[in-house]
Amino acid sequence: FALDALERLAISETDLEVRLALACALVRLPPEDRARIAGALVSATEPGAERFAATPPGAGPAEAAPRALGGNHHDLGAMLFVGLLPAIPLDPEGIGDVWSAGCASGAEASHWPGLRRAIVRRLAAGDAASGLSRVLAAAADEGAAGFDDCLAGLADGWRGRHRVAAPEGWADLRAALDDLPHDDEAHALRLERAARLDALFGNERGVDRLVTIVRDRGLPAERRAAALDALVDVRAGAATALGRESLGEPGLTLAAIRALLVAGDTEDAGRLLAILPRLDGLARDAARDALASRAAWGHALLDARSEEHTSELQSRQYLVC
Repeated sequence: FALDALERLAISETDLEVRLALACALVRLPPEDRARIAGALVSATEPGAERFAATPPGAGPAEAAPRALGGNHHDLGAMLFVGLLPAIPLDPEGIGDVWSAGCASGAEASHWPGLRRAIVRRLAAGDAASGLSRVLAAAADEGAAGFDDCLAGLADGWRGRHRVAAPEGWADLRAALDDLPHDDEAHALRLERAARLDALFGNERGVDRLVTIVRDRGLPAERRAAALDALVDVRAGAATALGRESLGEPGLTLAAIRALLVAGDTEDAGRLLAILPRLDGLARDAARDALASRAAWGHALLDARSEEHTSELQSRQYLVC
């Protein structure tokens, strides 16, 4: 009876402070009951969301995406996530329902992106394969909103890993992503994020896609640098050669230095020294730090500094004479 009353209150209550108190109360409930109340809180949207959900794609002007009741409030989302943590390994079906409740049917963006991404991040980082496969299946059915939140959460959960086994359901999600129209910038960015995950799973398709992005000079430098960083993260063999090609290129120098630092050879010290006078700010500091991080490279740096000092002394002697 108490659980039913909490669920009704979570659905009907509009006051943010009361909703926050309900989220705080999750920690007092048994873990297997928490997803039910959290799902009721997350599913509530501001008035007008029903009209949005009922409008089919392409039927007139686009409306604003549904807004969570009270907004995507940071404190409420944080308390919901903390309350759900013990339930993630125990109630994969309930966690999947909470994740799905954060996006209205037909919406281009979810109304609880922060919470949804945090759930996926925790599922990816922990041992919760069943829950992750459910969320991947739900994301494939949702479309753009599901892809955005799911890809972002997966990337955060596996940040710093060099290789991960592809989770169950990834192939279906990837196929659904490829089926979306490829005619807008937002979808191009989704495909790039998916390629980074493909590479992390050891799929050559993802590696090849990232190599193409790095070499495409028509793309913004930040996207090319992110692709090169992803290749370095998964220790792809192409990363070192791309780092040498990109060294000194505006916007790519930091990623290129990192690529050489991970798998470069002694000749790369000379390459870094050659471009050092043309660098400034963070790029110059990164190049110096890289040269100082290896004994052989450090000797090359000291030798170069010694030659510069000798040349400067000779110039001064010439001027005095």
